Amino acid sequence: MASIGETFKQQIQSGDTITLNENTRHAIHKYWQHEYHTGGINYKEGIVAGLERMEPWITEIKEIFTNYEIPQEYIYLAIAESHFDMDAISHKAAVGPYQIIPKTALRYGLTVTNTYDERRDPIKSAKLCAKHLRDSYENFGNDWRLALMDYNGGYTNKYIEHIIDMEEQMRPDDIEKQRDTDDNVITFNLPKEKTLGYVANKFNTSITRLKKINDIKDEDVRKLSPGTKLIIPTKREITFDAFNRWLENEINQKIENEIMHRNYTVVHGDILGTIAKANDVDYQEIKKINNLTSDNITPNQKLKLPPPNPSKRVREILKLISSYHENINYPGKFFAINDIIEQENLSQILEGTKKKYKEMKIPKMEMATLHPYTVQKGNIFSNIVQFYKDRYPKYTALHPNLAQLIKEQNNISNEGKIRAGQKIKLSLSVNKSSTLSDIAQQYNYDINQLAQLNPAILDNNIPLTEFMTLRTPL
Repeated sequence: MASIGETFKQQIQSGDTITLNENTRHAIHKYWQHEYHTGGINYKEGIVAGLERMEPWITEIKEIFTNYEIPQEYIYLAIAESHFDMDAISHKAAVGPYQIIPKTALRYGLTVTNTYDERRDPIKSAKLCAKHLRDSYENFGNDWRLALMDYNGGYTNKYIEHIIDMEEQMRPDDIEKQRDTDDNVITFNLPKEKTLGYVANKFNTSITRLKKINDIKDEDVRKLSPGTKLIIPTKREITFDAFNRWLENEINQKIENEIMHRNYTVVHGDILGTIAKANDVDYQEIKKINNLTSDNITPNQKLKLPPPNPSKRVREILKLISSYHENINYPGKFFAINDIIEQENLSQILEGTKKKYKEMKIPKMEMATLHPYTVQKGNIFSNIVQFYKDRYPKYTALHPNLAQLIKEQNNISNEGKIRAGQKIKLSLSVNKSSTLSDIAQQYNYDINQLAQLNPAILDNNIPLTEFMTLRTPL
């Protein structure tokens, strides 16, 4: 992203490294304030238009974020993510106003099919977002900035893995005891039916630290009895600043390994001149850093390559670290948008809003158990299908997938293996499944308005699921 590109470009030019300090964060924040400046296109079509799209849903969204004890400014995460666009799709297949990827939708129980996608639903996606932020807040040291970075970007989980790896390598003597005074070590009696996980969460530490400082072996964890006195270790260092220090080190290590100290394996036909030209480095420099006294090289020989020239080095480093951009960039963008909303008092767009819809349930389908059919000698599967079509034309006309229903209800996996005397049973719905178009026609709703209230439904003419809650105009 341009915001990070310009900030890092200057750092790389001066030292081939990047720094994630307060100055970096300030530069990124300032960039996004400029991008969304008052009167600009991103201000009008991004923030203002996004808040106007959010307005019909804001009453419920605020309730959801309040119930999960999420700071109210985080409702605007959907503005930073998509400008509250229900149709938004990212290059990572994130969908909807809160930009949810399929894996996260599955983890939090949202339905995603070719015809129905709850990631597009503003209320259900907002609930997922609030749950995700709450879970992340608790998992990442009760820090909302880390919760925000965990929502958008993949390196927070790697940071936790790093912390766990470090804890596994620690010796008991390396772990400090938590104290409430200089001399008083904090201890805690294990409550009845509580685990070490409960204690770790209560004191913002980890099970590994608890086991090591209390000399509890893995096989004894389940044998701990109520009242066991536990020494409480110091808190984990899971903070926004600690994460940024770790991320900065990860990035600079990657630059060092893949740009500054590159390796090349000689293949048949290579000469030093072509290797130098292909990698845009100096031919004599290759000889120098590999201590070569001649131009002779052999297949499979390992050569060290010098760093590219300064201008190319900057481009390659920026490309190399592009995968880190979301984690680094996102807080600055989010807080810049929040600042503008507050400065321009744009929250008034959402004030005084009331729900503009009611809810109805799709009625349960009425089912009929049809007369069983006994397979006759010489019958083929199509005879069974035809029997039901001839005898129950009114019912079967509602089911173009009749053959498949017969197979499913009778566990028939191979049409050619039906046998004489076999009893075929069949139950069919006796009324047509409602579609969004049917509901609009039946209740005299405007179909476009109905579709806008139910954005998870991707096709107005697909049968709706029983008991689905449908929003309808007031």
